[in-house]
Amino acid sequence: MRKIAIFRRQHSGQSGGSLLQESRMSNVLTLVKRFLPWTITLAFLAGLASCPYSQWQIDKADKLVDQLCEKDAGIYIYERVEAPASYFKVPGELPQTPREQSPPDLSHPYVTRQSAPEYFLKGNPAVVRTQVLIVRQSDQKILSRQVGYSRYGGEPTLLQSFSPMASQHHCRHFVGSGSDLKSATYVNSPSFDLSINKPRIFR
Repeated sequence: MRKIAIFRRQHSGQSGGSLLQESRMSNVLTLVKRFLPWTITLAFLAGLASCPYSQWQIDKADKLVDQLCEKDAGIYIYERVEAPASYFKVPGELPQTPREQSPPDLSHPYVTRQSAPEYFLKGNPAVVRTQVLIVRQSDQKILSRQVGYSRYGGEPTLLQSFSPMASQHHCRHFVGSGSDLKSATYVNSPSFDLSINKPRIFR
């Protein structure tokens, strides 16, 4: 009988502890349900309030991109060369310049090199200067380079959570494409229609 009484007291203590934990959990859930809508509403209103300032930052960054593009964006040609036959993967199409490798693959006389980005404005938004070079491997001479500027991001954090892709602003009118760079660098490159997005070429 004594053992049964002890077991009943232990069992009663355990049941009381479980009921207390359940009661606390129920109170927490009640508080969460009560304040969650307010928390979401306040976060949404804070995001909306930051939109005008964010748009002002984006406009300012875009203006900086346009100014920098006007200054020196485009394609610079220092020496035109003849692309080897191996660069023409498909007859009649533009030659394909291999990317620079480490260690260098000297079987390719010319390679493309992506320079490290240069930040004119860091953070959100960011304004970046990029360069793509075509380099002769034998003497490391830069034959041509393509300079461009871009603005990335700038939207409020709340809006970024709904859109995985940050907005961008580029100066494609002056820069052109990789095809423009190859067409301008290689003397034996097939003609390339530049009428859609004619870049600015410095020779």
